[in-house]
Amino acid sequence: MATDAAPIPALRRLIPAPSTREPGNAETRILGQFAIFLGAGYLAYLIITSGYFAAAFDVSALWWSIPATVGVFASGIAIGVAGLMRSVHAIRVTTTVALLVFLVAIAVWPLAWNGGLIDDPHGLWFVQFNGLPALAAALVWRVPRSMLYLLAVVVVAAFDNYLVRTPAVSSPLLTEMAFAWGFCLVPVAAALMGFRTARLLDHTREQAYGVARAAAAAQAVATERARFNALTHDGVMATLLAAARQGNSPAVMAQAQSTIDNLHRIDAEFVVDDDLDPRASAALIRNSIAEVDQSIPTTVDGLDLTADTVGYPPEVVRTVAAAAAEAARNTVRHAAASTGRRAHVTFSTEEITVTVSDDGPGFELRSVPAHRMGIAVSIVGRMSGLSGGTADIVSAPGSGTVVTLRWVAT
Repeated sequence: MATDAAPIPALRRLIPAPSTREPGNAETRILGQFAIFLGAGYLAYLIITSGYFAAAFDVSALWWSIPATVGVFASGIAIGVAGLMRSVHAIRVTTTVALLVFLVAIAVWPLAWNGGLIDDPHGLWFVQFNGLPALAAALVWRVPRSMLYLLAVVVVAAFDNYLVRTPAVSSPLLTEMAFAWGFCLVPVAAALMGFRTARLLDHTREQAYGVARAAAAAQAVATERARFNALTHDGVMATLLAAARQGNSPAVMAQAQSTIDNLHRIDAEFVVDDDLDPRASAALIRNSIAEVDQSIPTTVDGLDLTADTVGYPPEVVRTVAAAAAEAARNTVRHAAASTGRRAHVTFSTEEITVTVSDDGPGFELRSVPAHRMGIAVSIVGRMSGLSGGTADIVSAPGSGTVVTLRWVAT
């Protein structure tokens, strides 16, 4: 009987900790959509409030009127432009600038006020949309800062408007502040909740991918353990028992040599640090596909490359082989043997390309459920994590599937 190796590490130990707090896919999409919405909002309010500019210019100094008007609307529209560019960094920069410009503009206005009054219930133009900059705050800040900014712009804008309107059209200051706060609070809170939900979705997906990667790693450990145990039992221990019973016979010597060769083969496949030549690389990729299904024909081009000048890092070959095995596993699972399952490997000086294809039922990539990790993690994720690695999947209902794995030296 064979002695087992050390226990498999707990799955939670294999799960990598979340990396950086960069926006995930869901948060980035919502961020871009909100940025476009805000840019359109600033453009709409530029048109809506343009009728109030003249009254504000009459009661304000020119050094404030022109820079404040241009700065507020230009910085707000720039958020929409950044959203169209799908640049998270540009969205954050333009939004921060827009928030600061609006707050400074309304805070400085009393210094530019010339004492004149406006006999219009609407008052100053910036009071009409002070909730829009507060809504923009949700793009770059969490709840405490966003709420504090909303409170600041509501209080300052209502105070400015209270100063400039005539008593006949003016309302109590606290009433104005309370109304503006309640009116703006709902959309701002909805935006904050939307971004929180997006962040939660991204975190959950990252955790799910981590669990899938950890499960794949644990499965690989278990597979290798079973292989090693089988070799230990069927090779090493069987040879030792044969030697004890039969002595130094030719049969025992041949069995011992075969066991040693198998042990060397494991060492060559999983411990070697030197680059692998095309033939060794092809053998590893072929074996990985054959372990899934030996009936999948695998053809190879580029084996005539000189081993002295061409070599591939072992980690690259193992990763490509593992991704190819997962692609083969998918085609075995979803396509019948009669649908032309095949694999082709091409080696060039600084590139490895593996194509696994079939003429089976195919599928719509967008219809693959989010919880299915085979493609996202074991193929695309595995190749994306490899420097210079890419994975391309082409499939359509009734048209079969082609998975192309490519590594280019960088």
